[in-house]
Amino acid sequence: MAQNFGYLVQKQADGKTYFEGYVTLPQMTGKVFLVPREKRSDNAPDLTVKLRTDRGDFEHGAAWIKTMRDSRDMLSITIDAPHMAQPVYVSGFPDDHEDDRFNVVWSRPRAGSAARPVEGVDTGVPFNV
Repeated sequence: MAQNFGYLVQKQADGKTYFEGYVTLPQMTGKVFLVPREKRSDNAPDLTVKLRTDRGDFEHGAAWIKTMRDSRDMLSITIDAPHMAQPVYVSGFPDDHEDDRFNVVWSRPRAGSAARPVEGVDTGVPFNV
């Protein structure tokens, strides 16, 4: 069963799409931004996950934009940081009632599923919206 852990709102700035929202996970809670990144390969992430803290914005993972069977976009998000024991994999699904809003949900991985590595993620790079 999936559990809702937050939301993201799709926005535009300088002709680029980014996401802004709030997540509450045991490993981290706060305002998050998913910002565009340069794709170095077809499998590379589309977005960088940033967590806003009182000390600035810090990279905490990556996200991929995927197309669902109904042709709507969804987000496949990997959240990771040095203080976390292991990455957390969540998804952002379009809200059925609010345009440009995505619900961040988590469901327990199936037994035997392997963790996915995050390709090309740098750490500690600040971002300002």
